[in-house]
Amino acid sequence: KQWYQAEYGKQWYQRRVREAAVKEKHGDLKAACRTAALKEEIMEELGRIGKPILKGFEQVKRIYLHHELFSVDNDLATPTFKKKRAAIAERFKSRTPGIIRRT
Repeated sequence: KQWYQAEYGKQWYQRRVREAAVKEKHGDLKAACRTAALKEEIMEELGRIGKPILKGFEQVKRIYLHHELFSVDNDLATPTFKKKRAAIAERFKSRTPGIIRRT
């Protein structure tokens, strides 16, 4: 339990540092999520990390950035921090046609 709490605290701190960096560079987080520059920056990082270990069809091709974390409060996560896939799919269904391409 202590390890979990320490790990969660570390992740929380890292998330806050990243959010602060985004706000400093792009303004507030909601506005930053709408900028093409932040999206490009994230896609470059995903490519840099994934290219050596993933095949081409496994690479991330498109992303949607949302300013709000998945949480119990917005009904997108359970109290044990598991994602509620059905609720997430319903909330973002208007966004997914441009992200998910079925072949």
